[in-house]
Amino acid sequence: MQKVPLTYEGLDLPGLDTPRGTNQVSSVSRRSAEALPTIASSRSTETTNRRALTWMTFLFLMAIAFLPFPTLLLGEYRDQQISVIFYAADAAVASLLLVGISWYARSGHRLVPEDIDEEQARLRTAQGLAVPVVFLVSIIISIWSPEIALYSWLLLVVSDPLVGWAWRRARRSSS
Repeated sequence: MQKVPLTYEGLDLPGLDTPRGTNQVSSVSRRSAEALPTIASSRSTETTNRRALTWMTFLFLMAIAFLPFPTLLLGEYRDQQISVIFYAADAAVASLLLVGISWYARSGHRLVPEDIDEEQARLRTAQGLAVPVVFLVSIIISIWSPEIALYSWLLLVVSDPLVGWAWRRARRSSS
């Protein structure tokens, strides 16, 4: 077998094995080469999708990596509004990015199977959005009392069941 290099519309492919003494590329290789324009056009979309997902994940991880700093501030200056705002803002940003990553992966079935239950996915998104809402509301509450703002975070314990209950109730009333 000898290696025959294949060039297709400016795209160099590694050498393909062909039977000794022939300079023809097999029909399988020819069909693969004919599919290259389709692969190349879908590759640019995949690259864009991958790049957006990579940036969202990178920003999410940055928000998580920053979390020890507001946690330290909160531990040292629990009664100060600025420490509550720093922590709540960072937690809200991280939560929003996580919801965004989940939504991005589901939209257009980029990273999830086609048979995913869309109703359940929307419910999970609504439950995920409850977390940043609680943190953003706590920032407003911290204007009056940073301590009460800290206690408002206990709403996170019941936010999933409450959103699920409201979701089911809204679905029943619309049916």
